[in-house]
Amino acid sequence: MSARLRLADALDEALSLVRVGLAPWLGVLVACELPVLLAQVHAADRLLGLETPSHHGTYLRNLVALVLMLLVPAVIGRCVFARALALHADGFAPTMREALRVPVAELAATLMLSLVLLLTGVIGAPTVIGPLLCWMLAAMAPAACRGLAAPGPVASVSALVARTAAFSATWLLIPLLALGLVLLTIDALAGFAALAWIAAGIVDVQPAPWLALISSRRGILLGAAVALLLADPVLVALGVVLSRAAVARRSGVDLRARLVALSEGVR
Repeated sequence: MSARLRLADALDEALSLVRVGLAPWLGVLVACELPVLLAQVHAADRLLGLETPSHHGTYLRNLVALVLMLLVPAVIGRCVFARALALHADGFAPTMREALRVPVAELAATLMLSLVLLLTGVIGAPTVIGPLLCWMLAAMAPAACRGLAAPGPVASVSALVARTAAFSATWLLIPLLALGLVLLTIDALAGFAALAWIAAGIVDVQPAPWLALISSRRGILLGAAVALLLADPVLVALGVVLSRAAVARRSGVDLRARLVALSEGVR
């Protein structure tokens, strides 16, 4: 089986998990992640609007502190969502109490890894694809950090690489698809705004104030945030699928399953 087919199968399984965990776990994830996304949009918009950022050090530090503070509930939401999906994948129907019982070590490891990936994404912002790749890995981090006995940046990164490297270079298709989703969302918003401006000119009425927001820099950033928010549950679920596959490979469960399938085929 080719790596692309394996990736396609993993994405199908991830989508199935997301459908199972729609309620109430998706609401928990969105409620926890939306504030940090809005804070990142505001910070990026203000940073791009400053002519001399070096003259606004205190203001920029406050923006960074706000993003880092809101990152904590976002990581908690991702961990709870990943735990609920993992329990569903194991055949259980988790209660809210069971899903919220995320081990402290896993939560700390995920938070450390998310901070490292956030910093790496900021450094790689000029490449465009770099932040998307870091965002993808951050979404998979909760599942990759499951089972870690002691938190630590080295152990967290090692677990993430070990549990997601099975697809070789084909997993780079995911941030490319995310980039396409971002561009498609921005293009749809821009097209809607253009049609609304044309319609307002035809009927000779004043365009609504929110049309100017859609076509502005902040509107473009909000469109990108909406696209990332839509794709994030799938990536968290994909992390769960990859983590389970890595554990199965190490324990030999997948090999035994293949041998059973081959023996049944011979019969």
